[in-house]
Amino acid sequence: MLSGADVSVHQGHIQWDAFAPQLDFVFIRATYGPAAVDRKLAYNRVEAARRGLIRGYYHYALPGLDPLEQAQKVCSVVGALEPGELDIVLDLEETQHERDKGHRWTQDDTLALQEWTRRFVREVKARYPGRSVILYTRHNFWHQHLGGSAELVDCPLWIANYTYGSDPVTARPPADPKEWAAWAQKKPLEAWDPWAAWSFWQITARAVMPGVTANTVDANLFNGTRGDLLRLARLEAGPPAKGPQPTADALCLGPPSPADDRYVVGPEVRLTDPGPSADGAAAFFAAADASTRTAAPVAHAEVTPVLDGTGLEALPPRAPDAMTGTQFHERARGLSLSAREALFFEEVLRGNVPSFLRRFHHVTVEAPDGEQGVVYVCADYLAVGSDTDFLRMPLTGVTAQRVADACGCVLPTKKLVKDIYAASRKQTAIPFPPEDGTRMATMDRFLEHHLAIEQRRIGELGELLAGHKKDVVVTNRLRHHPRRLAIYGFHRADGAPWQPLDTSLDRRLPHEDTYVDYSHGARLIGGLMALGPEHRRVPDVLLDPALCDLLSDEGVIRAPRYEVRALG
Repeated sequence: MLSGADVSVHQGHIQWDAFAPQLDFVFIRATYGPAAVDRKLAYNRVEAARRGLIRGYYHYALPGLDPLEQAQKVCSVVGALEPGELDIVLDLEETQHERDKGHRWTQDDTLALQEWTRRFVREVKARYPGRSVILYTRHNFWHQHLGGSAELVDCPLWIANYTYGSDPVTARPPADPKEWAAWAQKKPLEAWDPWAAWSFWQITARAVMPGVTANTVDANLFNGTRGDLLRLARLEAGPPAKGPQPTADALCLGPPSPADDRYVVGPEVRLTDPGPSADGAAAFFAAADASTRTAAPVAHAEVTPVLDGTGLEALPPRAPDAMTGTQFHERARGLSLSAREALFFEEVLRGNVPSFLRRFHHVTVEAPDGEQGVVYVCADYLAVGSDTDFLRMPLTGVTAQRVADACGCVLPTKKLVKDIYAASRKQTAIPFPPEDGTRMATMDRFLEHHLAIEQRRIGELGELLAGHKKDVVVTNRLRHHPRRLAIYGFHRADGAPWQPLDTSLDRRLPHEDTYVDYSHGARLIGGLMALGPEHRRVPDVLLDPALCDLLSDEGVIRAPRYEVRALG
């Protein structure tokens, strides 16, 4: 057996140099519910890959909400799966949230949840041809709420079953992960019908590991050889195994009883955040079609947010030896577009951003009817380096969205760019003369424009500055014309934008979302906004016909984001 772990934002900022060496694989939380992205996904993904671990990404399911929307979300956030990455994981462990009292589970509910699971799995498989979906669940949940369905037997099985329950002392495995298998098999585990064997076993949530100080860690075993794991991760030739064959000491005499199926659901070990919930299973099943038991979306449902208005404070501190803007320019100038944007993304996740970008400004927004709210806005466009030597970095729409997702933020709308400009220390755009299109997208041109901005900058770094770049924005046109780029702004001295944006849906946006030139900038907006004493998720406000005018001059925006994928 091989040893691994699963991690999320609950483990805080992991020091991967200390954490990774004893592990063979790691599962990383990617998403939960229809909209939330784990704040540490991007950082954990990059660091795990850098150290050669086999990686998997899991989605925490909220069965009270649309399965297709959740499947599409995790696929969009994870993007292309590379060799070394396992199939997407569906984490099924709850039917409804704790505050939903009084709902009694029925056979009809079981049929509906089976259909919910099938729809999620079908959608993910369609988006990853040749791949499957790993199912994470526990014995009692599967049999009580899914009826032991045999239809998903081709999906590798990941069982949560804690050998020593939840006791903080006895449930702590040996310090050496290579000893976990012998420790766990004092209460051996067998799979249940229809699976011949389990693939992964979560043996405890109480592992204490170097490199993780914020919490304990979920420890896992893989029931197979190194070759089996490499095949599952598409790193060795041959078809992926349907599931490793069970070892002799992994078999029980009988299925575990409810008392044996000890699964801790405290906030420190759960695969999701505690907090505000969806309306729960009752809303889902009420919306299900009685004849087919298929799920319908629940509008404006609240999910536990990872988006907030605290700016970039969640990033680690900038290291003393981190690259300056000048050094970044020198390193990136010979790289391809995809390589330089990957390098920028990694630097941001390492905390290599100027300190004046870390705290966000409050900007008041107003709808035509007089309703007001407050959004949280980054002081300037994304940059790399120190306060005294930094470089504003133009980004493609794809990478701008990746950075926003990783930081718990969103990208602005056209209306937000207008509101930010009105509230800012206004800068004047500096357009360069038309030239060969290739040079407009070079690191040298990026640096020249950055230096020109600094020479003419009005106001101090850390003040809200606007007008000096074309903002990468979201619009309904992205939904009607996928994989295109929307930009707006770059203001003249009279306040008019050089770069307009027509929001009519019949006109195709001129650039692909992988296009970038020196004039572009990516400004982050906090993922939550204030509406009186309450906070709402910005994407939810954009979906709400009664509130969307606070942020949009084109009505409801149903898909306010770019598709995150490999740049090629």
